[in-house]
Amino acid sequence: MPDTHALVNDFIAKLKKRKIEGSHATARQTADLLRSLISAQRMSNTNQAASLIEAAKAVGEQLIAANPMELAVGNIVRRVLHIIREEDLSLATTAMGGLGLSAESDDDDDGMDPEDRPALSAAAVAAAARSSLRAPSLHTLLEFVPESAAVPHTSSSGGDSEDRTKSADRNSRSRKLKHDVIEAINELIQDIDTCHEQIAEQAVEHIHQNEVILTLGRSRTVKEFLCAAKEKKRSFRVFVAEGAPRYQGHVLAKQLVAKGIQTTVITDSAVFAMISRVNMVIVGVHAIMANAGVIAPVGLNMVALAAQRHAVPFVVVAGSHKLCPLYPHNPEVLLNDLKSPSELLDFGEFSDCMDFGSGSGAPLHVVNPSFDYVPPKLVSLFITDTGGHNSSYMYRLIKDYYSADDLEIMATLTVPQPLPSPYVDAENLRKACQGWGTDEKVIISILGHRDSTQRKLIMLAYEELYQENLIDRLKSELSGDFEKAVIRWMLDPVDRDAVMANVAVKNFVTPDIRVILEIACVRSPSELLAVKQAYHSLYKRSLEEDVAMHTTGDFHKLLVALVSTYRYDGDEIDLSLALSEVKILHNAIKEKAFGHEEIIRILSTRSKAQVNATFNCYKDEYGASITKGLMGDPKDDFLAALRVVVRCIRSPHKYFAKVLNDAVNKQGADEDALTRVIVTHAEKDLNNIIELYFKRNSISLNHAVANHSSGDHKAFLLTLLGAEDL
Repeated sequence: MPDTHALVNDFIAKLKKRKIEGSHATARQTADLLRSLISAQRMSNTNQAASLIEAAKAVGEQLIAANPMELAVGNIVRRVLHIIREEDLSLATTAMGGLGLSAESDDDDDGMDPEDRPALSAAAVAAAARSSLRAPSLHTLLEFVPESAAVPHTSSSGGDSEDRTKSADRNSRSRKLKHDVIEAINELIQDIDTCHEQIAEQAVEHIHQNEVILTLGRSRTVKEFLCAAKEKKRSFRVFVAEGAPRYQGHVLAKQLVAKGIQTTVITDSAVFAMISRVNMVIVGVHAIMANAGVIAPVGLNMVALAAQRHAVPFVVVAGSHKLCPLYPHNPEVLLNDLKSPSELLDFGEFSDCMDFGSGSGAPLHVVNPSFDYVPPKLVSLFITDTGGHNSSYMYRLIKDYYSADDLEIMATLTVPQPLPSPYVDAENLRKACQGWGTDEKVIISILGHRDSTQRKLIMLAYEELYQENLIDRLKSELSGDFEKAVIRWMLDPVDRDAVMANVAVKNFVTPDIRVILEIACVRSPSELLAVKQAYHSLYKRSLEEDVAMHTTGDFHKLLVALVSTYRYDGDEIDLSLALSEVKILHNAIKEKAFGHEEIIRILSTRSKAQVNATFNCYKDEYGASITKGLMGDPKDDFLAALRVVVRCIRSPHKYFAKVLNDAVNKQGADEDALTRVIVTHAEKDLNNIIELYFKRNSISLNHAVANHSSGDHKAFLLTLLGAEDL
């Protein structure tokens, strides 16, 4: 058995020293290393999945930090984490495949507490898992729940036998998990090894007789793609831009000529001159981001712009291991890597100009970036080992390959190791709810330290063991703010948002407006769409319908527009459009026409990137932020709503830090706002919000919550903050 610590340290050293570079090499070796790590991992039979996840995460964080530019390392770490979650959920689902459970009737009284409606059967989670690669949300499961089903009961005489059978089944699943995970990683490694061949097989569908192809620099994927077309007797010509200053295009040109392909080397500056003669641009890239933008060798953005100008298709060929679930604006994403100036200038000749210690004028700065960023609007087609895809489809591949639980690194939730099995957790929760009183400390210690996947498995185990819905039982045992926090924590994020939106529109007073605005402006377009689908499934009405029914005047216009629009999610901006809309906003604000349809149109329909560009232009043009312009009568609730929209779009983390500050400084503390922010962000980005809260107030959020909340609700919130010892 190899020494995994030595393997990890050796790989980290190679990454730091750039002895291993390139997406293919780093992805392959990362997968190899994680396979060895999982194979050597020793654990009890209680919860192998959690042990494997924690071990992979711990090593993955080190690998990613060793060279953040090699995004393929993080991609493979997240792919392996997704594999572990998927295999674990699959085994749990298989074990419970014969269990039938009933959902609540669609004919429930409309006057019922909205938070009672989503208490769905946890077995439905497993039912949906059979048809989805990602952990399903509760709202997607309704179609899988039978109208009625009998729950089998065993006689007491068979109890001992049943217990032994269950124990054996659990042990069997535990032993099988590691084997299944390793087999899935083997398949991942095979996919990485064969990605060039899989992509090359599609060449004949895209390259036709007598076409002219342009590429830049050197890419093995491009070379295999072109050579495969040549082997199919396609006759075509290739222009290779040399890719200064490393001139890797020269190497590719030699390789293509050796295969009998007509090849012409051109300078990078000649691309615009030659592009009109080209039928297609085919390039390799370093990474494909979640928004379908690409990080590519320096110079490719220029090629993409030239292709767009002359309506030439710009085609990206890349293995699926290069698909990154992060966005370019994520703080952990480094968009560039600066190389040595010696590739551009001879140091001996320019040494006097580059001497920072001399007093002879300003020194010469030399910038030698490795990469360009090409926005998704410039890419015509992605050809991967899974086929050809448009930019708009890349989000679907991300959902297939990655779990949302593994994308964020700024969560406050802590999970203990070793982690008990879901059955043990379910049994302890049952004991905590029995007897004369409820043991709230046990409930907090278990549920406050389990992530969403683990909570779903606990729900499954609880229903299997006791034929009772865990959420229903918790509602009957808990009360007040503590009950609300725990129940919302148990819900899937989209169902949680749907419940909060329903409560907000049904009890429509000014503070509740913020909930709708937060959901509409902070969530991504796809997340907002999922919330609206969940709302429709849970309440048999659309969110837009309820918002329209319960609002009037300017609030009606603003909120209906925000929840009805599907914003474009790209990061492209139109500066001329921003400048023109700045004038529209300024004129409306100057005339105090705050409910003007143009203000609402701009805030509700433009992409977040475009709106932020408009906000920046507003400050440049008029010397003050648009938020200042929206200041006025402090009793004007609509003006306050507009400021919330601006802050949610411009800087959501700062906005939520302000919400928390207002909540703890309010007379008696706003427990609902505290719960809303902490519960919805504890598994995502709460550390970002905590950091901004401290910068704003010079006091930690943990101490603020401890000072202003009380009882079990305080204990639960502090647990989610990772500070239960306060």
